[in-house]
Amino acid sequence: MAKVVIIGAGLMGSAMSWPLSGNGHEVCLVGTHLDDEVIDRCKSQRLHPRLNRELPGTVIPFFFHDVDQALDGADLIISGVSSPGVDWIAEVLSGRIRAGQQILSITKGIRIDDRGKVRLFPDIIAESFPLNVRNTVIPVAVGGPCIAGELAAGRQTCVMFGSRDIEAARSSARLLSTSYYHPRITEDLLSVELGVAMKNAYTVAVGIAYGMHAPDAAGANTHNTAAALFAQGCHEIGGLLRLTGGDERMASALPGAGDLYVTSAAGRTMTLGKMLGGGKTYAQAEAALRGVTLESVQIIREMGKALSIWESEGSIRSRSFPLLRMLVDIVVNGGKVEIPFEDFYKDV
Repeated sequence: MAKVVIIGAGLMGSAMSWPLSGNGHEVCLVGTHLDDEVIDRCKSQRLHPRLNRELPGTVIPFFFHDVDQALDGADLIISGVSSPGVDWIAEVLSGRIRAGQQILSITKGIRIDDRGKVRLFPDIIAESFPLNVRNTVIPVAVGGPCIAGELAAGRQTCVMFGSRDIEAARSSARLLSTSYYHPRITEDLLSVELGVAMKNAYTVAVGIAYGMHAPDAAGANTHNTAAALFAQGCHEIGGLLRLTGGDERMASALPGAGDLYVTSAAGRTMTLGKMLGGGKTYAQAEAALRGVTLESVQIIREMGKALSIWESEGSIRSRSFPLLRMLVDIVVNGGKVEIPFEDFYKDV
């Protein structure tokens, strides 16, 4: 039996408790400073209010001020914070991580540095570790189709665990693998992380399609449009992977098409897209969704920076990645929805 500490009591971080507990591991669910109400309910009623489920028996909830107690003797630490919290979790772990521990990140997103290089969140977290620990703790990232509520309900899914240390990926996968949660492992951390980050951006495009028209009296919807944008999103993810040194085949695998499909089923990213497709400007949609974490927006902004750098250095053409450019124009420049269908399905 292992001791696993999850930091972040949001939906997905908390949902990881179910397969871990089902495998008999001790699970410490530590809320951030924003999770006090959630942890209070978990402690007083054994109910996670956002998942609307009773916590598994081996899960122990902790307020953040007790994080050191929770981390004592931990074998695996899971970063369950959202993308705005990546620097925070890096700081939290920098003075607490110990040699030989494992880190699993479910935090989704990327950053682009001033040279146009993609920076992955697991690397940002690991860079905060002391030098004498850094070579012994190689982070693992998880991506693929996994809705938190379905994971907590024990619904079947396949996901991908990526790490530059294949043994670290294998070890984390063993702890979480169940009869319904099926991890696959890879050393291609870049393709996993870039694929699952970009699906958030392209989900906005799928949402735009469904916001453009309500079903008419004869029942006609916009599934054709949504599917076309979905396919172009996968096509562009493949191009981004090829451009950045990843494996473009991942665009049609779990971190790409798999995660894009499930994210397009519902949720805040689709809500944003529908608002934009319905005629709202990004500023109006942002105001209506105030207080909602929009990881897709952070990714679109970062990729706008990347496209500018890559084009200026000649790595891409001015019309490369047309769907992504549309999203950047809408979010960054306040542009209108103008879908560039004639530029789709060409070399990106």
